Amino acid sequence: MRLYETLSRLPFIKNKYASKFLFVAFVGIHIPVLGLTYYLAVKHDELDAETTFFICLISTLLATVITLYVLNGLIRPIKKLVDAINRYKKDRSIAAIDVDTADEVGQLINHTLDAMRNNEELLRQKQELMYLFSHDLKNFALNPEALANDILQSNPSENIKQSAELILQTAQRQKRFLESFITLLQEEEKLSKVTFKVKSVNASILINELKAFFQAAADAKNISIVFSGESVSGHIRIDREVLQQVLRNLVANSIKFTPNGGTINVSFSKHNHIFKVSISDTGIGFSSHASKFLFDKFSAAARLGTEGEPSTGIGLYLSQQLIKKAGSEIIAYSAGENQGASFFFELKTYRVK
Repeated sequence: MRLYETLSRLPFIKNKYASKFLFVAFVGIHIPVLGLTYYLAVKHDELDAETTFFICLISTLLATVITLYVLNGLIRPIKKLVDAINRYKKDRSIAAIDVDTADEVGQLINHTLDAMRNNEELLRQKQELMYLFSHDLKNFALNPEALANDILQSNPSENIKQSAELILQTAQRQKRFLESFITLLQEEEKLSKVTFKVKSVNASILINELKAFFQAAADAKNISIVFSGESVSGHIRIDREVLQQVLRNLVANSIKFTPNGGTINVSFSKHNHIFKVSISDTGIGFSSHASKFLFDKFSAAARLGTEGEPSTGIGLYLSQQLIKKAGSEIIAYSAGENQGASFFFELKTYRVK
C-alpha cells in the first residue's frame, strides 16, 4: 500500500492506475538499458563479447525481478479488497481499508466498501420490518384462536363446534408458522455472522449433554437412544455450542419421527484425521423424492411427528447451513418410507501445537 500511495502523489500519474503500471514498467526497463548503454560505450574496449553478454543478461534479469516486485506491491490494494470481499462473504464483517486516491482502484475500493455498508443498512431495515410485520400478524392470528376457544367453551351445536375447531386448528397452524418464521429470521441473522475457530471437542461431553437434554423426551415415547464413541476427541473448526445445536436438531428430528419403542443410534468416530458423526433411527424414514427437499427452508417434506408433534421446517435447514459454514455437509439417507433414516457428516481435524 505504501508504494501505491507514494505513486499516487505524483501529479502526472495520480489519477490513472494504468499509468502507474506503465511508469513502473518504463523505469524498470529503461533505466537499466540506459545504464548499460553508457557503461558499454565507456568500457567497450575493455570487455570481450562474452563478458558483455553476461553483464547484459544479469542486468536485465535483475531489472526484471525488481520491476515485478514493485508491480506486485502496486497491486496490493486490489489484494486487500479481495480479502475484504471474502471476509464479508464469510461473516459479513466490513474491513477498514484506508485509501484516499483518485484513480480507478481507489474509487473501486471506496465504492465497494460503501456498497457493503449500504447493504448492511438495507438488511438491518429489512430485518426490522420483517420482525414488526411478523409480530403484528402473530398477534392478529391470536384473535380467531381466542374466539374459537370461547365458542368451544359455550357448548355449541355440533355444526358450530366443527367450524370452531377448524378455525382453531387453522389459527394455531398460522401462529406456529409465524413463530417459526420469526425464529428463522433471528437464526439467519446469527448464522450470517458466525465465525469458527479450531476448538477441542470431546465426544463424551457431547454425549452427556445430549443424554441430559433428551432423556425426558425419549422416555415419553419409550425410545432407546444408544450412544457410542465416547472416547473420540479432536480439534475441529467449529464451536462446541454450535456443534451441540446441530446434534440437538438432528436427535430431536429422530425422536419426532420415531414411533414408540424405537431406537436411535448416535455415533462418534475418527479416522484419518476426520471427525465423523452419525445419527440413525428406526423411524418412518422418507422417500427418495422427499430427500431432495429435506434441508430446504420451510421444507416441502415437513410433516407431523409420529405423535402429532408439529414441525417447523427450519431445524434441518439451519443445521445444514451451520455445517456448511464449517466446511462440510450433512448427508441424509433412508431406504424408503417406514425404513428409518440416517444423518451423518464429517469434519476435518487439525493438529494444534
